[in-house]
Amino acid sequence: YDPYEDRFVVVTLERVQGTSSAGPDNESRIFLAVSKSGTPKTPTSRDWHYLSIDAKQTVFGSFDGWADYPGLEVDEEAIYVTANIFTFNPFGFFGGVRVWITAKEDLYSGGAATAATYDPAAESGFIATTMMPAQVYGDGGIGGPGSSLGTYLAAYSGLTFGGPGGLEVIQVIAIDDPLGVAGGPFFTGEFVELGDIENVGGSCSFPALADAPQAGRAELIEVNDRRALDAVYRNGQLYVVATIDPFGPCDPAVAGETTAYWARLDASGGPGTIVLGDSGIIDGEDIAPNTTTFFPAIAVNRNNEMKVGFSASAPTIFGGAFAAGRRIGDGAGTIGPTETIKAGEDAYFRTFGGPRNRWGDYSGISVDPSNDRFFWVFNEYALMRSDTPDSSGGDGRWGTAWGRTK
Repeated sequence: YDPYEDRFVVVTLERVQGTSSAGPDNESRIFLAVSKSGTPKTPTSRDWHYLSIDAKQTVFGSFDGWADYPGLEVDEEAIYVTANIFTFNPFGFFGGVRVWITAKEDLYSGGAATAATYDPAAESGFIATTMMPAQVYGDGGIGGPGSSLGTYLAAYSGLTFGGPGGLEVIQVIAIDDPLGVAGGPFFTGEFVELGDIENVGGSCSFPALADAPQAGRAELIEVNDRRALDAVYRNGQLYVVATIDPFGPCDPAVAGETTAYWARLDASGGPGTIVLGDSGIIDGEDIAPNTTTFFPAIAVNRNNEMKVGFSASAPTIFGGAFAAGRRIGDGAGTIGPTETIKAGEDAYFRTFGGPRNRWGDYSGISVDPSNDRFFWVFNEYALMRSDTPDSSGGDGRWGTAWGRTK
C-alpha cells in the first residue's frame, strides 16, 4: 500500500526458459500494477495501470540472467523493485542483485512509464546478496521535505566480521536522487553492527539454518536461509527482519532452533551514521515448547509500534501463521505475546520431486490504510492434507490466512 498516494502496488515475475543459457528465447519480466484509487473494484484496466519491465540481464559476460525473489516498496516519488539474478539453465549461477526504479508520476497517471535498472552492489562497492528495499513513511520521505534521499536497501544473509564468535552486521545501501534529477542515482553503503547474534562464518555460513520440526510427520519444514526479508523506514528508524539461528546448529553443544529476528536501526542522522538501536528474537515459546519461527515480515505504525508476522511450527503443532508486536513502553530487546492468525490444521510435506519441503518464502504485513493503529498480517498455514499424494509421496496442502490486529 502506498500511503502517499492512497494506491495499491502489485509485483509479479515471469520467466521463460529458452533452449540455451543465452538466446532471444530466454525471457524475464517484472510486471507492475498500480491501482487508480484506494478502492479498486476489479482486476482490470478499469481500476489499474500496468507496466511490463524487461528484466533479462547479461551476466558473466555472455550469460542471460533472470530476475528472482522480488522486493517491492515505495517512497514519496518512486517504486523500487529488487531481485536476485540467476543464469538460465543449465547452469543457474547467482549473478548478483539489481534494483529497478520507476517514477510514480508516470505510472500513476497512466503515462508512458519506464524502469531504470541498477546494480547496487557494483555502484556502492558493497556485497551482492539479497537486498530488500525499505517501505518509506513520512512527509517528504527520508530526510523530510527537500531531501533527495530515496530509500534504503537492507541485506543480512549472515554477514559477519571475524567468523564464529564475531560481530554480525546488516548492510545498508542508501539510494540518493533515485530519479536522476541531479545526475543520480547515487548508491552509498555501510555496515551496521548487530553484535554476536549467532554463530556464523566458515562452514556455518549461509544458509546453515536448522529446519523446522512439525507435528504429524518426521519431515522438517524448509526455513530457507538468513537473507533479509523485509524492511521499513519510519520516523528516523530503519527496521529489518531476517531468520537466524542463535542457538546453533554450528554449536555442537546444542541442536539449533531457528528464530525470527528483528532489528531497529537508528537512522535519524542519515546515511553513514546508522547504528543499532534495538533488536531481539521471537522465540515463539508461548505457542508451544521448542517452537521454530521463520519468514518474518515487519510493519510500523505512526506511534512507532512494531508488528511482525511470521510462520511457526513445533514438534507438537502444525505449521501456522502468527504475529507479535512491540509497544513504546516495552523493554529493550523484548516483544509482546504471540497472536495466532491461523493455526495449522495438519502436517505439511510436499517436495514436488525435489529435496526440499518448501514453505512460503514470504510473509506479508501492512498497516491498515484506514486506521494506522491496526495491522493486516498475511501468511501461509498448513491445510488438511490431500487424499491423493503426488509421485514423490507429498500430500501437504497450504492455505493463505490474513488477519487484522493491533
